Amino acid sequence: MGNLNKYIFNVEIDCAVCASKVESALNKNEQVEKAIFDFERGKLSVTTTLSRKMVKAICLEVEEDMVFLDDERTYNFSVEIDCAECARKVEDKLNSTEGIKEAIFDFPNGRLKVKGSLNEKEIKDICFSVEEDMVFKSETKEEKEKRDFRVYRIIIAIVIMSLSSYFSFTYGYFLSYLIAGYDVIWKALKNILKGKVFDENFLMGIATIGALILGEYTEASAVMVFYQVGEYFQDRAVRKSRRSIKTLMDLTPEECTIIRDGENVTLKPEEVSVGDIILVKPGERVALDGIIISGDSYLDTSSITGEAVKRGVHPGDEVISGSINTSGVLQIEVNTSYEKSTTKRILDMVERSNEKKAPTEKFITRFARYYTPIVCLLALILALVPPLFGHAWSSSIYRALMLLVVSCPCALVLSVPLSYFASIGAFAKTGILVKGAESIQKISSISMMAFDKTGTLTKGTFKVNKVVNLKDVEILPYLIALEKNSDHPIAKAITSAGETNLVSSETQEIAGYGIKGKIDDTIYLAVKPSYYNLSLNEKGTIAVLGTATEPLGYVVISDEVKVEAAKAISDLRKLKVNKLVMLTGDRKESAEEIASLLKLDKVVSDLLPDEKVEAFEREKVGNIAGFVGDGINDAVLLSAADVSIAMGGAGSDAAIEAADMVIMNDDISKIANGIIISRRTERIVKQNIFFSISVKVLIILLAIVGLANMWLAIFGDVGVALICVINAMRCLSSTKR
Repeated sequence: MGNLNKYIFNVEIDCAVCASKVESALNKNEQVEKAIFDFERGKLSVTTTLSRKMVKAICLEVEEDMVFLDDERTYNFSVEIDCAECARKVEDKLNSTEGIKEAIFDFPNGRLKVKGSLNEKEIKDICFSVEEDMVFKSETKEEKEKRDFRVYRIIIAIVIMSLSSYFSFTYGYFLSYLIAGYDVIWKALKNILKGKVFDENFLMGIATIGALILGEYTEASAVMVFYQVGEYFQDRAVRKSRRSIKTLMDLTPEECTIIRDGENVTLKPEEVSVGDIILVKPGERVALDGIIISGDSYLDTSSITGEAVKRGVHPGDEVISGSINTSGVLQIEVNTSYEKSTTKRILDMVERSNEKKAPTEKFITRFARYYTPIVCLLALILALVPPLFGHAWSSSIYRALMLLVVSCPCALVLSVPLSYFASIGAFAKTGILVKGAESIQKISSISMMAFDKTGTLTKGTFKVNKVVNLKDVEILPYLIALEKNSDHPIAKAITSAGETNLVSSETQEIAGYGIKGKIDDTIYLAVKPSYYNLSLNEKGTIAVLGTATEPLGYVVISDEVKVEAAKAISDLRKLKVNKLVMLTGDRKESAEEIASLLKLDKVVSDLLPDEKVEAFEREKVGNIAGFVGDGINDAVLLSAADVSIAMGGAGSDAAIEAADMVIMNDDISKIANGIIISRRTERIVKQNIFFSISVKVLIILLAIVGLANMWLAIFGDVGVALICVINAMRCLSSTKR
């Protein structure tokens, strides 16, 4: 391939099966490296050498009704605004913005019409920059009218069908059929002319027209009407699920207030710089990570960490973006750019989550590709073969038509990805980020868990509690000089234990052991006891100061076990995670003390980073193994584990990037929550697969032997799909069981 481009399109498409066909058509193109269609979020990601125009052309060849939202289009907003002059200013601002062709504000009727290539959020941002009190109603007039028209059609069709039944008026059934299904028939005809068959419109159209030809007017009309009823409720269920997850992931305010030169200035979060002071009033969401410099308040961090209890904050405390300020006014100094903020990192992970599809999803996509043509072939055989042996043509064709109605795989193609998508929302609601359906499926199968010690099972907040000088040298000032430029928790504990005027130069890392540097023309080392083959009977982590030839002394540094660690271990055992192991670079005595306290099955200590991977591989034999870590030294092992879990609060970027699951508040007891959510998701996915396939197969068998009718067949299509979608939405719940 030539130079690869990655395009992300925002699209509108109503049919999950059609979305799957678009994805398949793109992936079959030799100039497309990878295409992923995220139907639930309406996003299409394509990596290709083709131009955007060519990609769109391929998509529209498969599904001409697909709408690219980034193209020029017309939006009709329903708005609330009190001031006519403000409405005029909004209109002027929109019309002067690049990317907007025309904006018309109908103030008396509260309508805003915008034509251009900007998306809905960008248009709203422009409006809010002029008039922040302007309110956009949840549904545009155009969308509401389209939805209402569909409801009116269904109601009118039902009334006409009922009257036709009461008065035995045959032509009334035909009128009811046309009112309910003219759009289905029209789409089916267009697709046939384009050589596309086996979509839902074709199947429903040919089945109901066949019923009319056979004189089954009542059933033809009823099938089309109740097909539309089922589609309407299915669409409502999908829209509700999308809104639920969109609301859940709405972590970043569209704008924030910063203080510059004594004045308040409103900016988008991405326009704020590190060092700026943001003003957060009660009820507002914190836009960026930072440190409080003024104000006391309580923060609701539930959308990030899953914690229901509000956290009291004061000057000097760190706050994370996405939190909601519930009481006092806060001034926060931004210490992280928007691109590296907590909320941006969360949203990026959610955006990428659909790239890792579970094996179940991949199976359903392949299954749908072959299932419908096979059932249609079976329908053709059922229509043509029995009459050769004396069966009535009308009866055989009627049975074949039922197979066509029940053959659409929408229940599976829609509900399985939706289950995983909703589950990602459930993880986020409880303060856990997960990197997609593939990770969810792996998490559900964990049978062994390995833990790092520092910062995972322990708090990682160290304190020097003992200093031992082996020679006539005060070792602490030398250790402080060596460690003062390090961010390692052990180094921070040492540097906070005192002060020194000594300066270390030429500082270098000694892989797996510590560091060395030059102080007053002498090389000193701050290393583990094993570097000098020292055997010390001390409880805690030990850092030894020495020269190239001998140790000069050591400090003992203590760390506390996390309060929630014991609960985490107990909960994992209840979930049948039967092998729990600690892998650590710390000394044997310190590691074994904590392992004994937490009742772990095994501890392997004094490990260098590469030895951790080897130890993990030895311990995981015969298990689906997870590893929990937080530091940069854990990134390699996180990548090697079947399931990798990182501590998001204290964890390094490398560890978080390598992980399948990230716990935002470092509470390892939430690992059990993650396993419970993933196992419930897998149960629901399997329920939908079993229910959908078994009902369809049963109806097919009943149709073949003549014990089914069109009413049952329509239930096998839209009824089953609706039930599966509703069941899939149970995955959105973050409750434990």
